[in-house]
Amino acid sequence: SSLQSYFSQGQSGPSAHAYGRGPAHEMIGGVGIHVQRTSLGFHEITKVVQGAPADYAGVKAGDVLRFVDGNSVQELGAELHDYICGPAGTCVQLALERNGLELPIVRLRREAVGASTTQVPAGLQRMAKSY
Repeated sequence: SSLQSYFSQGQSGPSAHAYGRGPAHEMIGGVGIHVQRTSLGFHEITKVVQGAPADYAGVKAGDVLRFVDGNSVQELGAELHDYICGPAGTCVQLALERNGLELPIVRLRREAVGASTTQVPAGLQRMAKSY
């Protein structure tokens, strides 16, 4: 697909620094989204943190996450976190759909993750993941 070819020159694997595999002094960053897998298997953005990189880029709740750095979200499974999160200051590219239409690729710079960007409402803790 055009999305796959667009990303073919990009990052081919998860950040080596995710989950503390990098130097201890590096801060892990995120982009300020909460993602939930729907019953149909899609990964829907359920919340965008105000003032986070995703918010400034125009990402909206209800958008469907399709690709992260050229990798199909459907195929990433549990590794999705490793692809979206990474060292603060580095970039990640997201391919999204809104109302069934493919959106332009969004390139976001990861910011250090603090309590305000990772908190999930108690009722959604088992269903949604924060990035």
